[in-house]
Amino acid sequence: MFKHSACHMTTFDRSFMINNRELETLLEKMMELRCFEEKIAKLYSQGDSIVGPVHLYAGQEAVAVGVCSNLRQDDYMISNHRGHGHCLAKGATFEEMMSELHGKENGYNKGRGSSMHIMCSDLGIVGTSSVVASGIPIAAGIGLSIKMRKTNQVVVSFFGDGASNNGSFHEGLNMAALWKLPTIFVCENNNYAVSTLTSESTSVKDISVRGAAYGIPSVTINGMNVAEVAKVTREAVERARKGAGPTLIECKTYRFMAHGEGETLEYRTKEEIQKWKQMCPIDSLTGKLIKEKVLTEEKTQHMEQKIRKKIDEAAKFAKESSFPQQFIKEADVQQESAIYPTTSPTKEITFIQAIREALREEMRRDQTVFLLGEDIRHALWGVTKGLVDEFGRERVIDTPISENGIIGVALGTALTGLRPVAEIMFADFLTLCMDQIVNQAAKVRFLSGDQMNAPMVIRSPLGLGRSAGPQHSQSFISWFMHVPGIKIAAPSNARDAKGLLKTAIRQNDPVIFIEALLLYGSKSLVPEEEYTIPFGKADVKKEGKDVTLVAISTMVPKAITACENLAKKGVDVELIDPRTLSPLDKDTIIDSVKKTTRLVIAEPECKTAGIGAEIAAIVAEESIDYLDAPIKRVAIPDSCIPCSPSLEKIVIPNEEDIIKTILEIKN
Repeated sequence: MFKHSACHMTTFDRSFMINNRELETLLEKMMELRCFEEKIAKLYSQGDSIVGPVHLYAGQEAVAVGVCSNLRQDDYMISNHRGHGHCLAKGATFEEMMSELHGKENGYNKGRGSSMHIMCSDLGIVGTSSVVASGIPIAAGIGLSIKMRKTNQVVVSFFGDGASNNGSFHEGLNMAALWKLPTIFVCENNNYAVSTLTSESTSVKDISVRGAAYGIPSVTINGMNVAEVAKVTREAVERARKGAGPTLIECKTYRFMAHGEGETLEYRTKEEIQKWKQMCPIDSLTGKLIKEKVLTEEKTQHMEQKIRKKIDEAAKFAKESSFPQQFIKEADVQQESAIYPTTSPTKEITFIQAIREALREEMRRDQTVFLLGEDIRHALWGVTKGLVDEFGRERVIDTPISENGIIGVALGTALTGLRPVAEIMFADFLTLCMDQIVNQAAKVRFLSGDQMNAPMVIRSPLGLGRSAGPQHSQSFISWFMHVPGIKIAAPSNARDAKGLLKTAIRQNDPVIFIEALLLYGSKSLVPEEEYTIPFGKADVKKEGKDVTLVAISTMVPKAITACENLAKKGVDVELIDPRTLSPLDKDTIIDSVKKTTRLVIAEPECKTAGIGAEIAAIVAEESIDYLDAPIKRVAIPDSCIPCSPSLEKIVIPNEEDIIKTILEIKN
């Protein structure tokens, strides 16, 4: 059952001894985990105190305890939905764990995470995630942060056998191996991914062979033996601290309970469960220590009674504690970072130069800022050209073509003291990293109860208008506007691009920064001195009294031309560039509509459920009585973007479309 596959194994030295006192400590910690889970099971079955889904760890205690016995408090750990045991083994208290599972204010996440989302910055518990495998690339990112900061820490990523079939597993392991990161991957192979046997979902008998495929020292061990887990982990930790890179440890183990509380166990036979219970890590070690007269049955019983009493007290404490009453405000904007120039802009630069200047200035100002992405040293678009020469390969990092991994790695570094600027080559490819953006990065500040931040920028060019076709021309700004915790900037000119990017890098929340390829060659005057542009403050590019025109990104230059032509026809348009869509400067738009009584929105996205739909809804809700005409949107019809230039011109709105629409509502 625990056969070691010599073909893919690194030889691990198990010759050193764990003394009896250490074994007794390991036993006590495993008992704490088991007793805690049994108490949770009881409370859950009563149905009046534990909130949300619960996935218990009973049976797998040897893995968490054996691994975490080798970690320092400042080492990091990231886990999955079955994370109670990992957190307790890393030092979490019964009171705060119990309070979180009760949804109370004094829980680790202030009641916002419950069972599946535990975070504690003081203990290095970066998070337990309910999304399978999502923590693996984040752990690689934490390993990169450790290496860059030279702190001699390690990070452990716990995950189940099912996660090894997910792309995040492969992207994370490849990056960790490529960069020799101090990351220890611990696969708890409990034979089931929910109810599906590992043998029916996984093409290899031992998951450790997959680590070997990436050149990672890998081993399959008896995960029911805490001493063996501790010994193997100790060597992996020593290797990581010496800079020798990652390790994959596959622990063959078994969960004694259902996948989640309240679920069936019918897919397993009683004989199978009983066979594994005979290998119970707690019973096995207890029997060994009693046989060797290190412990007595009486002392063991006393140890268990003492633990259960503490857990009962923690449960009472949690039940009597208060529920949270308020949320963290998601749209906080750090306006204190805004720097306003004292002189007029005199230097003309392109959009590309503006982005490069912003990156260079921020990297000089703050040593924690670094760049990562595909081909950024070579600078495919020319934006990051030359930056590697000044800042070196450690701060300008080329990555594999692994979009989800890139953002996961960026998030891991952001959670541990760095400020990454990640590049995703086309905005279309943001779809490949939606989990890391939406489920992970966007949730950090909220889920952690403001313990942690994710100061990261995701730069991504919009390919619209270059005959790039339907997979390289899409904009998804409106999608991300729907996600609390994310900020979005979409500059339309070089001056705004530089100022907004500098502000974005200084934010403590994730920012999606959309750059249109069509604008890369456009020029603007910028100040010679340093400046930043605040988020949530629109730019009124032209004042007017007849119609309010809100234009976004590539539609702004077209809107400027349209306004000039309309002025010749006697139509005075007020043109607003929001610059950031989240936060959105609603006040400037509403005040303008109150003055002009008409609104047109021009956007580089599909019309249905787009940016314009949201702005129109806001104006309708807050100032409909001021409108003298229907709100109109100039947008891409609900169509894919064709490659042929003749067809693309039909689909993408132009100046004439804006003019026609404005004249319709003006007349």
